[in-house]
Amino acid sequence: MGGRKKKDGDITKVPGSVTPNMIESHKMAVVGQLFRGIAHDMKNPLAVILQGSEFLGLGDAADSSQKKILEMIRNAALKIDGMLENILGFARPSGDQPQISDMRTLIDESIILLGPQLNTGYIQVSRDFSPSVPGCKVNRNEIKQAVVSVLMNAADAIPEDGIVSIEVKPVLYETGEKSVAIMITDNGCGIPEDDLSRVCEPFFTTKQGQGRIGLGLAVVRDIIERHKGYLSIESKAGKGTSVLLVLPAE
Repeated sequence: MGGRKKKDGDITKVPGSVTPNMIESHKMAVVGQLFRGIAHDMKNPLAVILQGSEFLGLGDAADSSQKKILEMIRNAALKIDGMLENILGFARPSGDQPQISDMRTLIDESIILLGPQLNTGYIQVSRDFSPSVPGCKVNRNEIKQAVVSVLMNAADAIPEDGIVSIEVKPVLYETGEKSVAIMITDNGCGIPEDDLSRVCEPFFTTKQGQGRIGLGLAVVRDIIERHKGYLSIESKAGKGTSVLLVLPAE
């Protein structure tokens, strides 16, 4: 984990050439434009549902059972609204300015954000943070979004008692460039070998029927690459998954 080695088949970018990364970046930009339009169009009728349920719930004519149903409708609409905000957050690049940050602090804040998913009684979160870690110049909200997405995947992969371990330590590229490595490992169900090469594709998901649209790791990869870092994933079905995020130190 101390450096990134060039693999056979890596493409050397020639000025004017079109590389797979350029094609992927264009695809992600198109996906972002698509999401912005869809999300905005959906939020308008959703606002009508919210306002209507609140109006009907205020009336004296509604009995307790009707008010309970209206409250369920309102809560479901709010949940959808939150999902749309997350989509818009992905599709709309953040305007926050990068600042030098301690990755250990950002991870602790991410764990707090994900409290309900991790505080289930059967998931144990283990931290292994090096005492001395250089800061990274990052967009804090984007990095927290990336960490939360990886932690959500880890929590989803654990069907019963399990551990999510988070390691943070300084590393060096082969060029000597200082970097910070974040390794998030779970002992869950793992990823089938045939799916491993596709997990970062937009809309690809192994969680069929769970309401997921397969954007988690696509967003993570996009965020990490925008920060000039890299992401790698190792997994074996039935053995668990390790996700490595490496960011250049400031």
